[in-house]
Amino acid sequence: MEKETYNLRLIGSNDFSSCKIEVIDVGSKTQLDCYFQNYHFTAINEIPNCALNEIRLSLENLGFRLVCEGCRYDVSLMKGIDVGYVLELGKPSTKTVFYLDNTIFVDKIATLAEQDAYFDKWERSLGCTITDEKVDINDPLNTIGMWWSLANIDNWDIQMQEFKDGIAESVRKEMELIKQKVSETEYLFIKEKFETKLGVQL
Repeated sequence: MEKETYNLRLIGSNDFSSCKIEVIDVGSKTQLDCYFQNYHFTAINEIPNCALNEIRLSLENLGFRLVCEGCRYDVSLMKGIDVGYVLELGKPSTKTVFYLDNTIFVDKIATLAEQDAYFDKWERSLGCTITDEKVDINDPLNTIGMWWSLANIDNWDIQMQEFKDGIAESVRKEMELIKQKVSETEYLFIKEKFETKLGVQL
């Protein structure tokens, strides 16, 4: 059982405190333990950043925010991986950060709600106001269409592999939902287009 330890800070109402985060691989899941003063919070999840968010909520209930890269308002944590994507309004994300690394951008440390609100603002800045009333790969206002438009940006070939992997994972999860909404023929058509573009099996 591998364990990694991260010594991080917390922002309270007036000053900083210290805490320790331990990350333990538990089979196919990740366990995060947070030790802070006399508190001990544990979260276990298949998705590392979901475990982190559970810890963050426990800390927020005490009036604290965790200081690390994954807790910046301008970082989006992609499901299934332990990196976050730095979001710049009006631009596709190309830069990644490790979610539990210390950060110098303390002024950007946010609550979960503030982080979600910024992600929505970033999405709108790309011209993507998501709707799932339909399934249309050619409509960037549709969830699957948004992923298709990101996969077809002009500089796709030079994007970081983590970025491409994150898109592939998001498409894979969306395809599971689409399978329930469309005919098998349409599902296979969309699946083939993404597999050809992304170079992965969905």
